[in-house]
Amino acid sequence: MRDKQQIIQWESRQRKKYREGLLPLDQIKKLESLSDWQWEIDLKQESIDKACEIFKYAEKIGRLPKNREKNVDWVKTKKQAKVGKGNGTIWYPELEEIAKQHGFPNVFDISLKQKAIEQAHEIFKYAKKTGRLPKKEEKNVNWIQNKKQYKAGKGKGIWYPELDEIAKQYGFSNAFGLLDKKQEAIEQAHEVFKYANKTGRLPNYKEKNYNWIHAKKRAKAGKGNGTIWYPELEEIAQQYGFPNVFNKK
Repeated sequence: MRDKQQIIQWESRQRKKYREGLLPLDQIKKLESLSDWQWEIDLKQESIDKACEIFKYAEKIGRLPKNREKNVDWVKTKKQAKVGKGNGTIWYPELEEIAKQHGFPNVFDISLKQKAIEQAHEIFKYAKKTGRLPKKEEKNVNWIQNKKQYKAGKGKGIWYPELDEIAKQYGFSNAFGLLDKKQEAIEQAHEVFKYANKTGRLPNYKEKNYNWIHAKKRAKAGKGNGTIWYPELEEIAQQYGFPNVFNKK
């Protein structure tokens, strides 16, 4: 079985090199001299063969592939293809029959919870890349707002606590209103002074965090106008090398 699998993988690599123009001419001639060699293979049959291999082994060990195991991504991409998000990967209904035959009938189903979790990873991964959450006019802002409503018990949708953990994992702890005012201010302080430490200076009056610092400075002096002062902010500023930032001159 292992030898056959290695041969299939080797053949796949040769076809890939051929398509990319990286296969030497002598190797091309050797392959074409084989009576059963084909440069193009049936993608459907290839998927069916792969499904048989994966689910037969899964049945043997009593579980589906876990994270970091080689076939978990194949199952995931087919699951996405089934719901129309294949990104070039084609879905074949026969795969579901094969999975069912080996005792895994729902492997390609995406539950509402799983769909929400996958969507959250996609949104916050992109937000981390861009350095911000989606803006008002962008497509995913409504998704976040809806989930925030569900968390507050409003609307007909379901809230999943795992979404808070995912948002936090990508650096957006308060995306769904997770933090209280104090914790939000503390996280903001870390963000502001970490960046200030990196650039070697505090934000100037034209930059977005200048007003935040100024408002906290006034709050410390008892002129908060609704803004609350937390002594922990001074400790954080000192930690990043700005000990007197909240002292009023």
